[in-house]
Amino acid sequence: MTDTRATTFDLPGFGGRLLHPGDADYDEARKVFNGMIDRSPALIARCATVDDVAAVVNLAREQDLPLSVYGGGHGVTGSAVVDAGICVDLRGM
Repeated sequence: MTDTRATTFDLPGFGGRLLHPGDADYDEARKVFNGMIDRSPALIARCATVDDVAAVVNLAREQDLPLSVYGGGHGVTGSAVVDAGICVDLRGM
């Protein structure tokens, strides 16, 4: 069962885009270079500013959710995406 606690939270002032399971761009956003990795974060936060990153990190800490950081998604282990946690997507920064 996937933990979806993060999907119910609002991030006031968030300038990026929040993607939840079922959103149109969610599956594409969670892909990594290693096609054998298939992880499903509860929330993908496509950050636009440093303040966006701070807000998402604080949300993960407050909700005790695992956090991953997606830069390019080229790591062999697929550590850029975490199951049932929050993926901080920095590709747009």
